[in-house]
Amino acid sequence: MSNNNGPFKKYIIDAVTSVKNEIDKDPLQKKELTQLALDAGVGRNLLQKSFKGLFGTGIKEYQFQKRMESAKNMLEEGRLTRKQIAYRCGYRSPNNFSIAFKNYYGISPNEFRSQCEDDNITLMYACN
Repeated sequence: MSNNNGPFKKYIIDAVTSVKNEIDKDPLQKKELTQLALDAGVGRNLLQKSFKGLFGTGIKEYQFQKRMESAKNMLEEGRLTRKQIAYRCGYRSPNNFSIAFKNYYGISPNEFRSQCEDDNITLMYACN
């Protein structure tokens, strides 16, 4: 293995990569940093520092990013209500979810869903 990962040892790279893969596998499962560190077999501080060093973002930020991507996908699919999506993404309040979504994407979930529906209508007419 080349040393493109700077000062990180292979076991640390493997541990951090396993944490990233665990988040990617189930982004709606919110795991605490302490539990992730235990699962990976490294210290909490080392995990945080190494994750940010390898992937350029912190673990909490990465978890949030993945939850927002999942929310966006669920809104695009159109099967669940905004409230259901909020709860699936770990929010107790649909309003808090809407605020987080708008802060992340610059558009509210309802506006985003409307755009998706408009795009689907346009695509339907373009295909006929």
